[in-house]
Amino acid sequence: MSSIRAVSVPTTEPVSVSDCQDYLKIPRTQDSEMLTGLIVAARTYAEAVTSRSLASKDYVMMLDRFPYYTDVKVSLDLPLSSSYARYSTLWNYSQMIRIKDVSPVTEIEKITYIGTDQYPHDIFPGVDFLVDYAAEDCRLFTLPGSYWPIISYVPNSVAIFLTAGYDPDPNAILTINATASEASPPNILPDPPSQQANITLAIGIPQNTRLAIQILACHWYINREPVSAGTVGTVPNHVDALLASSMVFDFSSTRG
Repeated sequence: MSSIRAVSVPTTEPVSVSDCQDYLKIPRTQDSEMLTGLIVAARTYAEAVTSRSLASKDYVMMLDRFPYYTDVKVSLDLPLSSSYARYSTLWNYSQMIRIKDVSPVTEIEKITYIGTDQYPHDIFPGVDFLVDYAAEDCRLFTLPGSYWPIISYVPNSVAIFLTAGYDPDPNAILTINATASEASPPNILPDPPSQQANITLAIGIPQNTRLAIQILACHWYINREPVSAGTVGTVPNHVDALLASSMVFDFSSTRG
């Protein structure tokens, strides 16, 4: 079983109160508090529709265990002489962990697990495991030829601490040092030291998604009743159409 929960709130929303006031053509001092709440509600709705984190915040992903190692030759019943069985790297995918429903992930801080001694232990990206930030759903891998640590079989024995979400500036660019985490203990470097290259990503919120949030917040400001003129109020179709292009459709499992 896996779950992911936000452990902080965004410091900046993708749409500002002044953006909505300009859109509505109202004074900058009018209904600022109300618009603040509507923007948060619209962003939350958009996150649920798109399965993304549209504002940067901290999360913790809980797992009851690490993925088990699966031997490709055994699982596929391949002869030992098979070149596919000898050289395939699918064993690595059997231990893959996927961070779902909060793209884009911008930092994996650490993983904390409960060891067989019943105490928590920390492992760090770039030192103890690898992170694929470029994937649509961020992926975690063991180092080549290694395995995830042995854990105690208790609920939520594995906790992955991460940051995910877009920058409110649509032009924002982020360079991620995938070789070693800033949270890693000092003077501890991966061996070998070049498991991965640095990666540069555009993490600015897409303009169509930002516009959808702004339109929805302003729509709720103007239409304050759930029922108007005998019809039930709904989210405007063009809002969902704008969000549709950013939706993540993925029904695969979290663990490899």
